[in-house]
Amino acid sequence: MSYSTILTFHIVTATIGLLAGAIALFSKKGTTLHKNSGKLFTAGMIMIGTAGSALAYMVNRPETLIIGITMLYLVGTGIAVIMRKENETGLFEISALTLVVSLAVIAAFFGYTVSNINSQSTGAVPAGFYYIQTGLLIFCSALDLRVIIRGGVSGAQRIARHVWRMCLAFLIAVTSIFLGNTQIFPEDIRSTNILFAPSIIVIVLMIYWMLRVTFTDLYKPAPMRETNIRLTAEAA
Repeated sequence: MSYSTILTFHIVTATIGLLAGAIALFSKKGTTLHKNSGKLFTAGMIMIGTAGSALAYMVNRPETLIIGITMLYLVGTGIAVIMRKENETGLFEISALTLVVSLAVIAAFFGYTVSNINSQSTGAVPAGFYYIQTGLLIFCSALDLRVIIRGGVSGAQRIARHVWRMCLAFLIAVTSIFLGNTQIFPEDIRSTNILFAPSIIVIVLMIYWMLRVTFTDLYKPAPMRETNIRLTAEAA
């Protein structure tokens, strides 16, 4: 398949994925609208990550290849925690942990390599960018290891794991498009700070949903919600 064909496919799926992701992000979690848009968003993100990784490999852009695989990893583990029963893990989680640790090692290697060459003359990506990737991947691997050791997650923690991984994958996609490819936008738009807006919106909504899932009774098991209501009534 030619580079131009993959690029066209990447652009089309990115458009679909971003629209579906926006709907899923703004809609209430657990509703039919959220579930349907989430399925379309998941499919779009998988295609975006796959096509983006292929393009990065073709043009020898290791930092972009790592980003593409990281997106696939985040979406895969974000969906897996919902498809799994509560307090359940398996081979997929172990495989995902192996993948993310391997990516962290690769990112650290490229960071070390770039830091020992003259990046201005070679046009290499700054070493700090690879080290940021390394830090994120280590963070994800630590959480994965914790889940595997504990034998899975349940309740609000299960929803929270789904939310932040899907939102982070969406944030990476949005940032890559609006800030990583500014040349596709007219000069009038590039001269303002409006291209930062999509990323900021995703970050704000991700924080909102994480707080709502973690610190409210909305996604807690029914018996726990009833207990909290009873205790509140008694206190009053």
